[in-house]
Amino acid sequence: MTGLIPPGLAGHRELPLVTPDLTRAQKERAAVVSLNKAVELSLLIRESDTEKSVAQWLGAQLEKIHVKLKVRAASGSSFYNELEEGKYDLALTVWSFDVASPLEILKAFETSSSENRGGWTNVGFDALLGQLDRERNSKAAAGLVDQITQVVEVQDVGVIPLGYPTQPFLLGPRVVSFAITPFGDPDLVKIQLKH
Repeated sequence: MTGLIPPGLAGHRELPLVTPDLTRAQKERAAVVSLNKAVELSLLIRESDTEKSVAQWLGAQLEKIHVKLKVRAASGSSFYNELEEGKYDLALTVWSFDVASPLEILKAFETSSSENRGGWTNVGFDALLGQLDRERNSKAAAGLVDQITQVVEVQDVGVIPLGYPTQPFLLGPRVVSFAITPFGDPDLVKIQLKH
């Protein structure tokens, strides 16, 4: 499993895969829910074959720990309206960013951000993000990125990154070599061509 920051960017780290301990999960749930009944969570997705496939895979993973997903697909603006109104337990979303920067990615989760459609809020996260925005020392900034991602990924989970979208690219025979951006796209500035 990957962290919130994509591979290739400062602050990226792989998170350990969690293998569900069914005995422990059942014991912990026994205090809250009858073991004969699965916990049911709603999953809001966009109306697309890709998101339906991801929802099916996610549902299969969660069934192992007796969590049943009730998938609800919405199209267009209905999806975003339901997201902003909090009409879900879980939602599958994709973020895109103009600049491949940990700061830009993390800003999407700031309480006041228009991109924070899920309404997640954490005062400590916002304060650390403000520090990161002002930090000019790269080593100190890397430490802040690590602290911030710990908050949103571990301490007060606001997001569970499943992966990063990729796109296929066709390269002509004149291309000798190229570099890849942190988002998996060819870096058009660093492509070398045969003359």
